[in-house]
Amino acid sequence: ETLHMLRNAVHEVSDSVASAHGCSVTIQYSPDYYPPTINDPELWKFSSDVAKGLSKDGEITEVEPTMGAEDFSFLAQAVPSTFFLLGQGCGTDPVSSYGLHHPSFGLDESVLSQGVELHVNLALQTMKRLVADRGAGVE
Repeated sequence: ETLHMLRNAVHEVSDSVASAHGCSVTIQYSPDYYPPTINDPELWKFSSDVAKGLSKDGEITEVEPTMGAEDFSFLAQAVPSTFFLLGQGCGTDPVSSYGLHHPSFGLDESVLSQGVELHVNLALQTMKRLVADRGAGVE
């Protein structure tokens, strides 16, 4: 909805500026824009509870929504999904406080094992949940 509102605003401003100068304007957009990445609320609760159980202090940091585009959004439109960021922005060797697409980005590989642990635990907890649901007659 916001994307369409922004596109309309761009057309209105462009048309007005062009008209004021006796010109015309044509705007073409790529047809394959990225939809927003939206976490399934029930899956987010389940997944974040698993992540909290694995964190050192029992906490996770929720990231404010961004305007970044993500291929994962297409998957999330098709099946219930949740998107996690594995934090690594405090390492010093390499310096890992730069954003993913920054030329000085450095991957702190010590966090990779935490990502593996998170995914394994998500899979195990999901299996336990499915078995429990089947035993209770839930499909």
